Amino acid sequence: MVCTCVIDSGSCDNLISEKAVQKSALNTESYPKPYKLQWLKKWERPWEYDRSIDYDGRSNSYSFMFGGVIITLVPSKPKQLATKHSGNLLTISQFEDDLVETDSVFVLIGKPVPEEIQIPEAMIPLLEEFSDVFPDELPDGLPPLRDIQHHIDLEPGSPLSNRPHYRMSPREHEELRRQVEELISKAHIRESMSPCAVPALLNPK
Repeated sequence: MVCTCVIDSGSCDNLISEKAVQKSALNTESYPKPYKLQWLKKWERPWEYDRSIDYDGRSNSYSFMFGGVIITLVPSKPKQLATKHSGNLLTISQFEDDLVETDSVFVLIGKPVPEEIQIPEAMIPLLEEFSDVFPDELPDGLPPLRDIQHHIDLEPGSPLSNRPHYRMSPREHEELRRQVEELISKAHIRESMSPCAVPALLNPK
């Protein structure tokens, strides 16, 4: 069986979907102490440490020994766009043939968007009443302190999961610097005194 998995070097848990277990015909048993998934918990060794995993950054592959055999996990190849069809339209039979060859189907529907969006008249009084909730620009500064201040409770003596930041291209670094400086100038964010750093991840729109 061939399957696709996601490797997160900072993950504290090893997870598999119920569907993958069923397809692989894996035996299951009840765990004596079930636990809940959460954003931050006591640090546990992920499978990379337990199996002495070797990571090759150039090939983006993971290798480990299992049953006396070296297993290498390689990244998935991007799916190529179908080129066997001419034109922009598919027949029902061609579409059904493509469904057999792929696991996912994405449909992109284009429609004209008017330059000015007409707001329904019934919504205008509501928007005027709550105009302060929909400003064109956010006001400078952080919101005022509330009665309840949320924080994360850590177990006493538990080590913090401090991981290095993600690799970025010079263009991504420049964009991150620009956004951080803009947010600091507007006082929307401030310097953190936490011993843990949160890696920043940029995703293009």
